Amino acid sequence: MKKWVYLIITLILVKLAVAQNIDTIRNQISPSSPQSFDSPTEEASMTASETVTIDSSAVNSQNDEYWLNLSFVKDWKFADSLAKDTVKRFTGGFSFQLPTQKIAFDPDPFNPYNHEEFTRITRYKTWYLWVTLIILIYFVYFKSVFPKQFQLRMGSFIRNYHFEDLMNEQKISSAAGSLHANAFGTLVFVQGVILFLLTQNLTKINNIYIFLIALVITSIGTFIIYFLQWVFTSSMDLNELLSRQIQRQINVNLLLGLFFIPLFLLLYYNSDNQSAIWIMGNLQYVLLGWILLRIWAQIRGLFQDRVLNFTSILYFCTLEIFPYALLVKYIYSII
Repeated sequence: MKKWVYLIITLILVKLAVAQNIDTIRNQISPSSPQSFDSPTEEASMTASETVTIDSSAVNSQNDEYWLNLSFVKDWKFADSLAKDTVKRFTGGFSFQLPTQKIAFDPDPFNPYNHEEFTRITRYKTWYLWVTLIILIYFVYFKSVFPKQFQLRMGSFIRNYHFEDLMNEQKISSAAGSLHANAFGTLVFVQGVILFLLTQNLTKINNIYIFLIALVITSIGTFIIYFLQWVFTSSMDLNELLSRQIQRQINVNLLLGLFFIPLFLLLYYNSDNQSAIWIMGNLQYVLLGWILLRIWAQIRGLFQDRVLNFTSILYFCTLEIFPYALLVKYIYSII
C-alpha cells in the first residue's frame, strides 16, 4: 500500500515541476503579455495538452543574441540555424565566385637550391626511343621490299661471290635499295654521334631537333664526298671502282647499324651502369672504329679486285682516308 502512495506522490511532484518549467518558458518568450486562465483546472489541462512551438520568422525578427542566450536554446547544437545567414556560411559555397586578388610567386632569394648547380637536367628523353623505333620500322620496310638484296649484302661478308651477285643485281635494278640501306646505317651512326656529344656534358642538345640537324649535316657531307669521288673517278675512268667501293661502304653501314642500334639504345637509358660508364667514356673510339672498318673493307676490296695501281691508291688516300682524317681532327679540336 505504501508503494502505491509513494508512486502517486512522485507523479504529482513531476507533473507540478513540468508545469512550472513550461510556465517559466512562456514568461521568457512573451513577458509583456502573460496569458491568464480562468481556473487552475483549465491551466493544468492547457499545460498537459499543448506543445510549445517556436516560429522561425518570430525568432529571425528578434535579436539573435537574445534568442541564442535562452536557457532552452543553449543546449541545442543547431541553434545558430535559427538566425539569419548574414555571413553566407551555408550558401556561399554554391555561389559563383571570381578571384579578386592575385598573389605573385616570390621565391626565397637566399634558397641555395634555386641555384643552377642544383638543377637536375635529366639525360633520358623519350625522343631517342621514338627515333629508334622509327629506324627499326624503316629497316623492316627495307628488308621486306628488298629481301634478296639484304641477303646478298649480309652474305658478301662471308663469300665474295655474294658481292659479285650484288653488283650484277645493281646493274639490272634501281639504286633505291642501296639508298635505303645507306640511309639506315647513316641514321644509326648519327644516333651514336648524339650519344657521344652527351658524354661531353652537352646536355642541352639532347633533343630531336639537334638529331635532325646532325642528320642533315652528315648527309650533306656524305654527298659532297661522293660527288668529289665521282668527279675524280670519272676523269680517271674508274667508275667501276667507285661503284664497288660505295657498295662495300653501304654493306658495312648496314651491318654495323644492325649491331649498334640496340647498343646505343641501352647506353642512352643506362648511362649510370658500371659497364655503360666505361663504354660511354670510350664511345669516340667506337665511332672511329666504325669509320676504320669501312676503310678496311675498301682496302680488302682493292686486293680482291686486283686494282692496286698508282691511280687507285691515289684515289683511296685522297678521297677516302684524307676527308675522314680531317673530320676527326676537327672534331677533337673543338670538343
